[in-house]
Amino acid sequence: MGTNRIVEAICDPIIEFIRPLPPLAYYMLLILWFGIGDESKVALLYLAALPYVLINTRSGVKGVKIVHRQMAEAMGANRWQMFAYVIFPSTLPMIFAGMRLALGNTFGTLVAAEIVAASSGIGWLILDASRYLQTATMFMGILIIGLLAVSADFVLRRLEMWAVPWRGRD
Repeated sequence: MGTNRIVEAICDPIIEFIRPLPPLAYYMLLILWFGIGDESKVALLYLAALPYVLINTRSGVKGVKIVHRQMAEAMGANRWQMFAYVIFPSTLPMIFAGMRLALGNTFGTLVAAEIVAASSGIGWLILDASRYLQTATMFMGILIIGLLAVSADFVLRRLEMWAVPWRGRD
């Protein structure tokens, strides 16, 4: 999408349609198509995360400095080399930013999906505890969600530091 206007013209309206939709709005359709098991939850999380990652990746590709592309072309880089050595490395910071945004969104979506249609999971635990006014259990569930989200974000940040050691050194 970042390098091909035709692909962008086809995909952008679809992404911009999906992006503002609350994931739970189409969760029941996914349950009808994939069942109440993990498949529908995985599809839901994929659709909830996809716009964040795609939009940031597209912005990253479009933000690659023209001078970097020109230098690679001057050295005789083919399309694959241009992608592997210029576009992809330059886009990695934006890809990681999109992944971090998507991660936060998918945590909330997963918990909400467990509240809507599940018989286990942290979201279900919080809902079940609320039925019996078990405030401590509810707080524990919220704390676990927060700690899992912070831990996952920490892992993504460390992975980014390893994969993109040149970030911020332009």
